Amino acid sequence: MQKKAATDAFDQLYLGHARPLAQQALLLSGHREIAERAVAHAFHRAWQRWPQVAVDSDPPGWLRAAVYDYALSPWHQLHPARNRPEAPTGPPADQELREALLSLPRSYRATLLLCDGLGLSLADAAAETEASTAAAGGRLVHARDRVAAHCAELRAVPPEQRGPLLARRLREVAAALPVRVAPPRLARRGSEHATRRTTLAALGLTAAVTAATAFTLVSAEPSRGPERDWTEPEITMSARSGSPSYSGSPSGTAPSGRALVSTPPRGHGPRVARPLPGPAEPRTRADRHGRRIQPGDRAWLPQLRSTNARMHLKNVEKQEKQEKREGQEK
Repeated sequence: MQKKAATDAFDQLYLGHARPLAQQALLLSGHREIAERAVAHAFHRAWQRWPQVAVDSDPPGWLRAAVYDYALSPWHQLHPARNRPEAPTGPPADQELREALLSLPRSYRATLLLCDGLGLSLADAAAETEASTAAAGGRLVHARDRVAAHCAELRAVPPEQRGPLLARRLREVAAALPVRVAPPRLARRGSEHATRRTTLAALGLTAAVTAATAFTLVSAEPSRGPERDWTEPEITMSARSGSPSYSGSPSGTAPSGRALVSTPPRGHGPRVARPLPGPAEPRTRADRHGRRIQPGDRAWLPQLRSTNARMHLKNVEKQEKQEKREGQEK
């Protein structure tokens, strides 16, 4: 029962305002196809939002705002229909007035048609065009002057009579424009089909995004950092040049990213190049007796942790004598 009441109210509103709105849109846009599309778009939106439109204080005003917004959209300049000229209709005076109206800016066009064509007050026209009253008044004055400069019949009358004459001529020209309006049931059916297509498109897009996200999560592998080689290369001395060579690294060169220093061991012996220890490389004990490092032996590395222990002074003297005796024996 409620749907039947909503359908009847919509059909009554459509039959009473669809054709006048199409004629006004034709005056604003200058092309019949764009005007008819503007009316269809406005009523499609009205049926989709019918609970809100039905309780609006001015449903015809709501529809008129939607029609004007669509008809005056700057994107219609790129519409293919703009490139197809239409056959002139009506007497030459009507054509002259329509061309003068189309020469105005879009905001001037809407203000002139609302005030002079429909008889709205300046405050209502300002509210409908989303402008201040002063701005709407300035647009109206300039629009009247520019239209009068293009129309001979308006120039022939005194300035104080141009307003009423222009209002009457706009209504006559709009009422004579031939427009095509679809039946109300087709408008409702088109709105329902548009709503269904929009809903299906939204559901399809959501499903596609969900599937892409799930595929990405399933196919993605956990990232692994680069594997490090914790084996320490063997450093040997070349017999000819005395330069160090490395086993365990390509081409016998030092591993990348490790600086080399040359540090002699205690006592006597050649200077041996060694790599600086990494953060996790094994540490070796230093040679305490000053023995020379033979080719093929591991490089000498300093001990980073102190091994000092508490000793008696007599034990220190004994150790020094023993080390001195071993050195003389060598």
